[in-house]
Amino acid sequence: SEQADGAEPAPAAPDATAALKPGALELPAAETGIVPVGERAIASTAEAEAATEDEPAGALAPATGAGPLEAGVQTAAMAPRSASATGNPRAQAARAEARGAEPGDATRTDTAKSPKTVAAPAKGPSDKKTSATEKAAAPSTAQARPPRSKVPFIVGALIALIAVGGVAAAGTYMAEMWGGKTVPSVVGLPQAEAEAALADKGFAAAVTEEKSDEAPGTVLAAAPDGGRAEEGSTVELTVAVARTVPAVAGLTQQEAVDLLAAEGLSSVEVTEEKSNEAAGTVLAVTPEAGTALLSTDTVTLTVAVPFTVPDVAGSSRDDAVAALEAEGYEADVQRYYTEDAEEGTAVSTDPEAGTELNSGSTVTLYIAKSRAAELRELTTGVLPGATLTTEEGTYLVKEVKSTSYKGDGEVSYTVVAVKSEVVKFPFGLGEKTYYDDKNPVTLEGGLVWNDNDKISYANPEITLP
Repeated sequence: SEQADGAEPAPAAPDATAALKPGALELPAAETGIVPVGERAIASTAEAEAATEDEPAGALAPATGAGPLEAGVQTAAMAPRSASATGNPRAQAARAEARGAEPGDATRTDTAKSPKTVAAPAKGPSDKKTSATEKAAAPSTAQARPPRSKVPFIVGALIALIAVGGVAAAGTYMAEMWGGKTVPSVVGLPQAEAEAALADKGFAAAVTEEKSDEAPGTVLAAAPDGGRAEEGSTVELTVAVARTVPAVAGLTQQEAVDLLAAEGLSSVEVTEEKSNEAAGTVLAVTPEAGTALLSTDTVTLTVAVPFTVPDVAGSSRDDAVAALEAEGYEADVQRYYTEDAEEGTAVSTDPEAGTELNSGSTVTLYIAKSRAAELRELTTGVLPGATLTTEEGTYLVKEVKSTSYKGDGEVSYTVVAVKSEVVKFPFGLGEKTYYDDKNPVTLEGGLVWNDNDKISYANPEITLP
């Protein structure tokens, strides 16, 4: 049946009843025809050596009396192994029983062995003789085991000791008997509560303030936050404080904006106001300084811009004066002779328009005045009642009919006059002037005026009343 399972036929023994020589079971390699490897192979070799030491040297198995199983074992032991034989479970079981091992052990040992085939040793004539006592002792000695090693017990004890120590260490660590104390998480708590929680754990607190939209006193950050630290160490707390409008009046606009940004207030609006302060100076801030705000609130800065002389050219005299007074200036009105602007309108100012000038200063306002019109007006004013002397006689001017400016201060005129005559009475009784009102005449003439509005020349000669 073993051959049917794939085992190769064993070579013919010299004597069919001859027993195996004890030396044939000395090494597993000799028995199976392969080189033992691994822990199981070492154990099988030790068993074989123990069995050999118990048997007398040179003892032979009995030639007769072996049962079918023993005969099968002997045949399997002497048969050369091949790659196919090592894979036969029944053959493996027979070999294992011959070594005194369990069938399962033989299977595990054989599966780990190399498929290399080694020929069984040749049997000599002395191998056929074995005593009955030796034969009876062989099965028991084949099942002997080497003494067990104490190493596994020592290793197990060490592992158990380490485990117990680890549990104890973990327990004491969790109980905070070593490794520091757990830092409580205090972010979001009010400052007082946070400091109390840290003090309960044996920690000190160092506080740094930070502008924030959170409620004042709220803990924004902690270092460390959670985890463990040495008892008595300091935890750095960052605590919220309100953003407030800084006092920026009197600063430059840029300085004010920088201070507001430092407070986290970046929404800034600027309005201008005329002022004698330096241009760009902050005159006021809204909301007022010290007001608590959120970062999204808007702050308004009122910034100084200088007063400047307004441009009033072409305005009427009254309108020009009103514009200057609106800027806080005092107007000093002066005539300005020109024929290029309508008389009575503003020509210019001194300082000129656009000049930066503090409010309260005086500005000279020049109003256009036509010299021609002025001289005509003067002429019209002096002729009525004046006496004109011509070659025909003396005439009294009754009415000015027209005037015309000739340039260089000269004004021509046309008047209605009546001839006058002076009558002297004899005997020292005086004289009397008579006017011929019934026969008025029209006379023409001219006057030249100087810069002082005085008549420097007249034709005909004129005598002012």
